[in-house]
Amino acid sequence: MDLLANLTNDAWFGDTTEPWIHLALAKFRAIEHRRFFVRSTNSGVSAFIDPVGRVLETSETFKEQSMVHEVAWLKGRTVYEALGDWPYWIPGLFAVYAAFSGRPRRQRKAKRAKAAALAS
Repeated sequence: MDLLANLTNDAWFGDTTEPWIHLALAKFRAIEHRRFFVRSTNSGVSAFIDPVGRVLETSETFKEQSMVHEVAWLKGRTVYEALGDWPYWIPGLFAVYAAFSGRPRRQRKAKRAKAAALAS
């Protein structure tokens, strides 16, 4: 993958902020893969984004336009491409473990304290 390209239909969002939100999300894809991102839409925001997330040029919404910009085909792998989503699963699994492992001990202690209080 040397260049990211996205052809999309934003027409069904109408004249809302959603096409701009999609553009903001496209910036993150360009950053995490360190590639130029070319976004082409039929009615939303078409754009050229550089590898560090800067928007180089955008189109207007609901206006037919042609744009030309110089982009580069970049090679190499990023940390995200090498590892994917696996690093995020580790704290997620730990959080699930921590959420369920601590409860039985507290409940047992509370039951013991309640039983001791009743016995005396």
